[in-house]
Amino acid sequence: MFRGTGRGFESPPLQKHRSLGAIVSNMIRLTILFLTIGTCVYGQDSIFVKETCNKIHELTDHDDIMRQISTVLDQSVKYLPQLLNDIPKEKRVKATYTFQYRLNRELRRTCQGFVFQKVPILQRVIDLEDKLTRSQIDSITNICLALSKTKNIYAYVVTIDDYFPDSDIIDFSNRNRESWGHGLSYEKGTVLITVSTAKRQLRISTDNTSMKYLTDDKCSKINKTIIPYFKTGDYFKGIVKGIEEIKKSL
Repeated sequence: MFRGTGRGFESPPLQKHRSLGAIVSNMIRLTILFLTIGTCVYGQDSIFVKETCNKIHELTDHDDIMRQISTVLDQSVKYLPQLLNDIPKEKRVKATYTFQYRLNRELRRTCQGFVFQKVPILQRVIDLEDKLTRSQIDSITNICLALSKTKNIYAYVVTIDDYFPDSDIIDFSNRNRESWGHGLSYEKGTVLITVSTAKRQLRISTDNTSMKYLTDDKCSKINKTIIPYFKTGDYFKGIVKGIEEIKKSL
């Protein structure tokens, strides 16, 4: 069952050379390519992960982050025909960031020397567990955008099945809260709602600014409004209700 405590409530079982500009351009190309591919990176036995890791080890300077990014790009282009699936248009954005995140995670997990540590994901809803429909993601996104406009806070949601390289939901949320955020300054800070149905855990992660408004006591109360929906598997309504309660506290 989902249970929670305080502001960060949790339920126990529940990182010659191409220029930087060229690399950024290639990463944009890579993202565009990912719009048409499925989430085919699932673990240590993945051929894609193994071959990409081998290519990284073949580099003259395999600790060069720019060359590593280029290698991932080249490998993705090579494997594009094999990764193509009959993915509906409404799922392609989700497929993009899920593929990026899982590939990065599995390279970090299994490829010694892989140094690209962060994959920025600029979405208000990062549904890595695939628990939400496209319309539900759009709805939550619009609610978060409205919250930012009316209450001057950056709010977003992540569903996640595996915290690696972090050991728990607290470290995962604290590490990704800013790196997956916006890079902008909001008067009332940032708040991240992390949900893991695989581990039956839930956390509201706040920064030093938003914690002034979302105290432990307030988050505990918000927790109580979310959990009943999660218990019945209605994650969409639970998340929406949580955001509504967050708004009341700001």
